[in-house]
Amino acid sequence: METANGAVAFFKAFDRPNLRVRSTQLDFLKHETPAVRRRREFHAGRECAGLESVGVGPAGEPLWPNSVVGSITHDAGVVVAVVGAKSDFRGIGIDAVCTSSPLRRSIDVNIFATQEELAHVSTSELGMDRLGLLLFSIKESIYKYQFPLTGRALHFHDVDVSALDFTHGTFCARIASERSSLSGHFRY
Repeated sequence: METANGAVAFFKAFDRPNLRVRSTQLDFLKHETPAVRRRREFHAGRECAGLESVGVGPAGEPLWPNSVVGSITHDAGVVVAVVGAKSDFRGIGIDAVCTSSPLRRSIDVNIFATQEELAHVSTSELGMDRLGLLLFSIKESIYKYQFPLTGRALHFHDVDVSALDFTHGTFCARIASERSSLSGHFRY
């Protein structure tokens, strides 16, 4: 899914078409504080999931019904939820980042990207700021994928993005403590 003002990176455990994807674009009122906007996005994400029984865990994560896996993301009024059957998917992780936000563009890429990652993708046409946001989003997607499975909080440097293919919109990554690699898709 592409948005007018941002990028969506998403990780899929398996390539299967039986996912339910719902999204919405919220219009904010000028007087709304960032905290009020964030709460509205949070609740809209659960509405997009289309399940009444999505709870909230201690870290704010969605608690899905036993037969379901899913992921929710929201940023700058863009809200997306992806839900699938646990019998079809091990997990799902998605993230959306608004690339036009001055705050997002000013984030120091070195906080979440290693020198090795930056070297792998130094030929990108995106520029360091946008490339940094893409790496951030991929790592956030992987975090959302693995947290319901492991209960483990990852830090950005726990995930190594080893390859980005801008022609096909794919990536390869690995969680530091695991042997297997993960692959997924992104749109920018």
